[in-house]
Amino acid sequence: MRVIYLISLFLIGILFISACTTSRPYEQPSKVENPQPQQPAQEPEKPKIQTFKIGESATDGRLKVTVKGISFSNEITKTTTTNIAGEDYSSSFGFKPTAGYQFLIIDLTIENLQSNQTAIISSLFSFKVSDADGYAYQMSFGGLSAIEKAWRDGDLLPGTKNRGNVVFEVPTNPNKLKFSYLFDIAGQTAVFELQ
Repeated sequence: MRVIYLISLFLIGILFISACTTSRPYEQPSKVENPQPQQPAQEPEKPKIQTFKIGESATDGRLKVTVKGISFSNEITKTTTTNIAGEDYSSSFGFKPTAGYQFLIIDLTIENLQSNQTAIISSLFSFKVSDADGYAYQMSFGGLSAIEKAWRDGDLLPGTKNRGNVVFEVPTNPNKLKFSYLFDIAGQTAVFELQ
């Protein structure tokens, strides 16, 4: 039995070796003179995003958003006057940004174009400031509490508009700041170039 196994193995080996040989004559390979460089894989094109400038308006058909103007400040001071027994008393308090930062004040208007729907505006959900490097910056609630004509969140009745100042902390030397307004949870966003 063992002899038959060894003979079978020997015959299979001979068949394998003979199958790997050929009767075709050997030819020298030729040299490739000008190899073509491999083309790098092309990245898919990024979708083009329409941006808006200061003073322009963007709409999704329901709301119209306009950045009226911007300004920068190193401090925001609020002064209040109280009349006590016929005497006016004034007090002031100021807010300063983090070291290396400044306040960006955006004068913003949002109008509800709908005739029968109320719109709810939330600055935390809808407002964003970022730069060309992709860094996003926080709203300054201290600055917002002290600024004149501050933005107020809430319901926007049909056919009405809301205007106010929004405050963000941004670096003292910002790189192409942009303000983004998210219209809805589906992701339709208006991007305004601020610089």
